Amino acid sequence: MKRFLYVLAIVIMSQNFVQAFGITDLLKSIKQQPDTKIDSVIFKKFNIEKKKVISKLYPQIDAITSFEYHNSPVNLRPMTPTEVNPETDSIPFSKGIFKYGVEFKVPVFVKEIYTLKQKVEQQQKQFSYKKKLNLIARQATVVSLNAALKFVEESINYINKRLESLHKTKENISIMVDTGRLPESELYNIDNLIFTLQSQKNMLLGKKAEIIDDIYVITGIRLTHSLKMEEKGVSLPAENLKLRIGEKQVEIAKTDLKMSKEAYYPSVYLSGSYVKNEGKAYNTYDNIERNYGTIMLNVKIPLFEKTVLTDIESKKVDLIKSKLRLQKIKIETKSDLNKIEVNLKLTNENIKRAYKQIQNAKKLLKIAKVAYEARRMTVEEYLRFEVNLLDKQKELYDYIDAKWKLIAQKALLNGNKLTEVIK
Repeated sequence: MKRFLYVLAIVIMSQNFVQAFGITDLLKSIKQQPDTKIDSVIFKKFNIEKKKVISKLYPQIDAITSFEYHNSPVNLRPMTPTEVNPETDSIPFSKGIFKYGVEFKVPVFVKEIYTLKQKVEQQQKQFSYKKKLNLIARQATVVSLNAALKFVEESINYINKRLESLHKTKENISIMVDTGRLPESELYNIDNLIFTLQSQKNMLLGKKAEIIDDIYVITGIRLTHSLKMEEKGVSLPAENLKLRIGEKQVEIAKTDLKMSKEAYYPSVYLSGSYVKNEGKAYNTYDNIERNYGTIMLNVKIPLFEKTVLTDIESKKVDLIKSKLRLQKIKIETKSDLNKIEVNLKLTNENIKRAYKQIQNAKKLLKIAKVAYEARRMTVEEYLRFEVNLLDKQKELYDYIDAKWKLIAQKALLNGNKLTEVIK
């Protein structure tokens, strides 16, 4: 008994979970999938790139060591004439010299480094728009797929209803054929329509499985049926992400051009070293060593470099291209939004009209059934009314499917997450 209650509790809990799971949960699950996580990792990598740029401003310190051999003695370090007595002291000149020590280099002013940091920040901001756009695009795809799944399910449902109705009609006709009141050809006509509908149903079942697989790839969740969707009906601020990406691309192109021009700016570095030199004095062969350190302030002023001039020209062309692309995005976005609004209005009208047509088709089918049973109508004529109702029902869900796709496209253009638009 306890085991039965335990199993019953699990079943009830699982049913409640299934009931609680909705389109919002499905859309949220996209954030946990590899594609979305990859975008998050790429976004974080820009922080590392900024650190790499800033690290170029830090001192560079190296340990150095070397052994030099010369065909004539050389000094271990620069020395004054009075430092040693040539007659009694070991003169610090040697053919073989072992050196070791440290050296450093510190950028004091390198304009390109600061501009490069600015460029990385612009690229990170641009990718934040791309990251959001990618998420919305995946959500829009799932909404469209869920709408398509609903259309397929309703099509299968209506085919099942028509098959059920046709089988009943076939039973009635079979009785009439057996009693000789109708020719056997009447049955063939119904069988042909049944075969056609069964073929359509099998095709739709295959399409349903394909859509469920597509949703699974994006969300990691395998549905058994479509999820209910409703518009939230709230007005959300629009942020055209494609436009923002294009604007940032223009900024990046300007920064690239600025960096190319800054190649002619002076660069200032502070450098120095502390080195210990050892060798054998050429006059006494005693071991000698000398230590010395240096510090320098270096200024590099580029005067002429043809590749820099060519790079500047190339960056100017890139800037013009990015501005033209931005203009194109603005034109296309305005046009696309206008088309979506027009099509949404027309689709909503078509949905209202389709509901009325279905009601009319049902009434006509009911009348046709009475006429057929009274033998005032042939089976071919009656079956046309069956097909007509099926077509009208398909049209309705075709319009609903189109509506959800338009809503998803509009959200994508306006930069609205589908979780903000649909519940």
